[in-house]
Amino acid sequence: MNKPMSVDRSGSSYDRAWNPEGWNEQRVLDLIEYYESQTDEEAVAKDVAAFGMGSQTVVSVPVSLLPLVRELIAKHQK
Repeated sequence: MNKPMSVDRSGSSYDRAWNPEGWNEQRVLDLIEYYESQTDEEAVAKDVAAFGMGSQTVVSVPVSLLPLVRELIAKHQK
């Protein structure tokens, strides 16, 4: 798991080791600005649209059942 990126609000503190391949500081800062400037309504609308695609869904299952669910999905994908 990647460690959290550290960026202070002035943009002067940035941990470049966090960058995904092909990303640079400006791209990360632009992404942060994009999400921080969204209104709550815009963020919710985007989430609703993403979950409303119809081909997938999100389900909460007990952790103890997760291996069985993964196995079932793997069998279905074959």
